Amino acid sequence: MRITRGEKINNIPLVKIRDYFENIWRVGFSKKCIRYHFNLSIRGTHSLIKELLQNNYIKNAVHDGERIFLDKNSEYELTEKGHRLCSAKASSPINKAKADRILSEFMQRVIEVNSDDYYLFKVEKLLLFGSYLNTESNDFGDIDIAF
Repeated sequence: MRITRGEKINNIPLVKIRDYFENIWRVGFSKKCIRYHFNLSIRGTHSLIKELLQNNYIKNAVHDGERIFLDKNSEYELTEKGHRLCSAKASSPINKAKADRILSEFMQRVIEVNSDDYYLFKVEKLLLFGSYLNTESNDFGDIDIAF
């Protein structure tokens, strides 16, 4: 999931909502908590909650004993979409040409490190994985490399 910095729900940047969700994803939240966190009026709190419910980011909390982390005072919990929002990126995607340039510069750095005795460790193995390997893709959020 990718979000833009200008995207808003109830006039609150979605990035700020994402950051809040990252902190409460296990325990849920109450109207009081969200009102305090975003410094909202009672009306603003109701409006935000209504939009989050309509956009399927949250749902009414279910206290059925199965959710061991959910706080007993929580009125709402994240939906699957809300959980995806927690890890949503707000950075602009990079195109194939820029990704190729970044990888090339990285490989030059590996060669430099491996050929200079100044560095105590050498790169013995690199693994490239993730979306960069998809030959049909033109936009990437990042380049995944393990060494």
